[in-house]
Amino acid sequence: MPVTTTGAAGEMKAFLALCLDPPGREPRTPEELARVMPPYVADEIAAFAPHLGELRKAADAARDAYVTALREWITETTESETTQ
Repeated sequence: MPVTTTGAAGEMKAFLALCLDPPGREPRTPEELARVMPPYVADEIAAFAPHLGELRKAADAARDAYVTALREWITETTESETTQ
């Protein structure tokens, strides 16, 4: 489901600007937009700005690594915990 009708970067930027400050609604920050953005929109952005796609992949990988490490830390039992 493409966001742009012409496939132009300017059209995508205009759409994103509208998402940041929608008429009749509270504006949102770029951080909030990134959090709620559907993957298909992020994919389309990456087609216009490959560096953003790479950053998104790195952020996803970092989040996955954090979740894995957090799960391991929560479930590991240290010697000091077992003697208390």
